[in-house]
Amino acid sequence: MNIEPSPLRFYDDHLHLPTPDDEGLDRLLRHVDAHPEMVGGNLILNTEEEVAFVEAHLDKFPPHLTLVPYYPFDGTLPSAVTGSGWYKIHPVMARLTEDDIPAVCETVCDRRNAIKGLMVHYYPWGANLQHEISLPLIIALARAMPATPIVATHGGGYESWPLRAHTGSLPNVLYDFAVTMSYYAGSDVLMPFQVYLTTRPNRLLFGSDWPSAEPGPQLAECLRLAGETGIAAPVLEAALLQNAARLWPAAETALRPEVDDA
Repeated sequence: MNIEPSPLRFYDDHLHLPTPDDEGLDRLLRHVDAHPEMVGGNLILNTEEEVAFVEAHLDKFPPHLTLVPYYPFDGTLPSAVTGSGWYKIHPVMARLTEDDIPAVCETVCDRRNAIKGLMVHYYPWGANLQHEISLPLIIALARAMPATPIVATHGGGYESWPLRAHTGSLPNVLYDFAVTMSYYAGSDVLMPFQVYLTTRPNRLLFGSDWPSAEPGPQLAECLRLAGETGIAAPVLEAALLQNAARLWPAAETALRPEVDDA
């Protein structure tokens, strides 16, 4: 299958291992090789199986991928996968309900010294509405840890407007629109991206949710939305890369000017 090159250089804050086995690793490596314009990315580890596989094959993963494991509410994770200090909270996979939010905040705050940032899944889908608590959880975490970046993933999906309305005043909340850029392309769901871009450009990140969606078409949609607001491609590219560089060393290193030792 021919993969269309992405129209911008980018840091992908939202990548997944297709399957926790050799075939999944091979697919990931082929994806990375096919996108030299990707300066780095976050590899999200949502399950124990993914963590175990990555730990056992750590030397095979590209160094410009940052590991972001699930937050270990019920124990600890191997230090080999927690070095970034970033964690992912997926309320549905963790079976969290709104009643759990105070305990989650307490647990996370107790470990705040070991946490550099949190990514919170926010893509409402399915019939398990009791676990769709991402919005109040993000607000509670952002207030409890005001110096810690909280990335609201997927831009809230079809709830992108409520996400914007209720977290815009919280400066440590950032947004990616992983897969939402693809699934809701051309719809009003994506208009908050334009609002962020014109009013809070320092809080936007790029994520693809690969392999659920490819980065190229999503970056093209970002460009289309930016163009409608009069923002040129180089400005968009620089903003997204600089925002990632503030959070993740792999992005910062890629953007650091080369030093001539001669």
